[in-house]
Amino acid sequence: VKEAFTAWEMHHNEFMRLADSLGQLGVGNPDRLKESIQKFQKDHIQIDLHIIDLINGGKPFEGAEDHELCDFGKWRATNQFESPALQAILAATDEPHRVFHDAVKRIKIAMKTDDIADASKIESAEMRDAVEASCAQFAKLDELAGQAQGIVRAMAKADGALEQLETLMDGSIQQRVSQSVENASLAKSVSIIATIAGVLVGGGLAFFLTVSITRPLRSGVTFANGLA
Repeated sequence: VKEAFTAWEMHHNEFMRLADSLGQLGVGNPDRLKESIQKFQKDHIQIDLHIIDLINGGKPFEGAEDHELCDFGKWRATNQFESPALQAILAATDEPHRVFHDAVKRIKIAMKTDDIADASKIESAEMRDAVEASCAQFAKLDELAGQAQGIVRAMAKADGALEQLETLMDGSIQQRVSQSVENASLAKSVSIIATIAGVLVGGGLAFFLTVSITRPLRSGVTFANGLA
């Protein structure tokens, strides 16, 4: 039990350390965050491809002109995080993300007047850098979510080890209690048997002494009566 408790204490301390690390990251649900960030990254790359198709082939598409109305912009406005690292990444994302969508809007305006040269200039000089900068910050968010996922997996492993050790310790304790009860029952039985044996031996000894004493007396009385 002592060895099991030592192991349990070690895993418990590790679990608490991991929980503290997860709290410091402050990402909330890491699976949900990672899924959202990967979607935001794909959305903006897709918009960039749509812009290239618009400039090169005149293929129009709707939306993506307001940075506050895209899925990331809506998510950004409704989610608050206490993590300094997460706040820093989001803050670094805000400006290139705004520039990206503003460039999309201006390219669309240029293409409405068939000003392909201006549209191409905005795409190459502004939008391309903005989408790369935005996606670089998305990648940092994705990496942070991945770190949190790793911590959660490690916590699950530590928790599983704790459960196994608790089961082992419970079984060992129950076994010792059962053994103690059995030992106590055996001791009680031995005591009872010893008591009974004592009574029997004592009774037999008393009977023996009584017979040993009374038999000579009776013989003497019989002899005296014969003389009379």
